[in-house]
Amino acid sequence: MQAGYRVHPDALHTYATAIDRAADRVSQITSSIGAIRVPADAFGKLPDADGLFRSYEDHADTDVQDCKDLADILRHTADGPTHSALHHEDSEQVTVSSIQDIQR
Repeated sequence: MQAGYRVHPDALHTYATAIDRAADRVSQITSSIGAIRVPADAFGKLPDADGLFRSYEDHADTDVQDCKDLADILRHTADGPTHSALHHEDSEQVTVSSIQDIQR
């Protein structure tokens, strides 16, 4: 590359792999969180126990969806370094092929 910059596709692939692993871990956590169930009578005799339970369920469902969204975002984020690395590898191969053609 120009001005002394060098792209290391392997580093980009490693970074993308780390992001994918983080997404997998978030998915595992999401499954665990989603499996937690609180019984309807968990709020006992508190005032508006039914309303508290419904509110808890709404928040719990939202949290699970937020975690699913986070896993999706991480996976899409990993696509960036992967595509960048592939682009640099392809460009390098085209450059090498061009130089070999010139030398023939």
